[in-house]
Amino acid sequence: MKKLLKEHLWDDAFILVIAICMAAWFAGIVLYSAS
Repeated sequence: MKKLLKEHLWDDAFILVIAICMAAWFAGIVLYSAS
C-alpha cells in the first residue's frame, strides 16, 4: 500500500514539473514576443 501511494505522489510530482516547465516556456514566448 505504501508503494502504491509513493508511486501516486511521484506521478503528481512529475505532472507538476511538466506543468511548471510548460508555463515557463509559455511565459518565455510571451516575454520574447512583447520585447
